[in-house]
Amino acid sequence: MTNLTPIQLEEFESVFRHFDRDLSNSLQELEFSAALASLGLVYDEREMHERFAEVAGRGGSVSFEQFIRFMVDVTEDQNTAEQVFESFREIADGKAWVTEMDLTHSLIPEEIVRDLVGSMPVLGGGEGGGGGEGEGEGRLDY
Repeated sequence: MTNLTPIQLEEFESVFRHFDRDLSNSLQELEFSAALASLGLVYDEREMHERFAEVAGRGGSVSFEQFIRFMVDVTEDQNTAEQVFESFREIADGKAWVTEMDLTHSLIPEEIVRDLVGSMPVLGGGEGGGGGEGEGEGRLDY
């Protein structure tokens, strides 16, 4: 039910066990905060309190299962550099660049396409790269 590796799951379990100092199989707010910080997830005090309340619910503490579920959600929501490059390759359809049309055809929301096009370099030559001046379309090379 997850794309996490067994090593990641073992790390999450090890961290949970380390910070569950009273062996209650649950983490109080300070323990939860320390556990997340040890995994590189650092929030300001207000955000941490909100995260804890969200994960703990009415129980007032975070169980092992809740902790693992939270970590799975947080970790799976992140993209690796390789995933980003693979997505780019798919949108570019084999080219070393993407055009506004590529982005539009990939069903990316219009406002994101506008932001991307606004930050993409404009290169001469359109698709082939060798045309005259002014023929280029915004392209993002990788």
